[in-house]
Amino acid sequence: MQQRKPLKKNLQARKQSKPKADILPSERPIPYVDRQQLNKALFHASLTRNNAEIMRLIKAGAGIDATDKKGRTALMYAAHDGNIEICKFLLEKNANVTAGDNRGKTVLMYAANGGHTETCGFLLEHDANAMAKDNNDWTAFKYASFMDRTKTAKFLKSMELLEAAFGNKTAIAILKSFGKCVSS
Repeated sequence: MQQRKPLKKNLQARKQSKPKADILPSERPIPYVDRQQLNKALFHASLTRNNAEIMRLIKAGAGIDATDKKGRTALMYAAHDGNIEICKFLLEKNANVTAGDNRGKTVLMYAANGGHTETCGFLLEHDANAMAKDNNDWTAFKYASFMDRTKTAKFLKSMELLEAAFGNKTAIAILKSFGKCVSS
């Protein structure tokens, strides 16, 4: 017959172990799931602006440039919400800033549609193209104008004019060569 451990030792061992309730959801390890499930969770986290979950899913292997059924990426969701923190995180992980969805709508167009001037400036600093057109020949400026985002539309129009005047250079490269800062 086996002897039982003394009760005091069992109680001491329980007190020393960290209770699971103290672990934040973003610190919990992700059990093995397929990449498609991770990508689906990433889109949901992007829609709900759950920054900690987005970062956790990317680190767990969700695709940086994975797309949903409409061709939208997590960066597009973040740009549309004006979530610069996540845009910065995704771009540091090499997300494609020039990608377009199924209709050719780019990340910059999503930011313009949401009226996020600061986000537009940030994306332009990371090589977004102000002159890019979607499948309907709309630019980011046109999206901002259509949605009556006056401040954003004026900013983007000036970026388009700079790019048109200087040819191949992006507006941000032009402004940097003159020592000007765009976003802030």
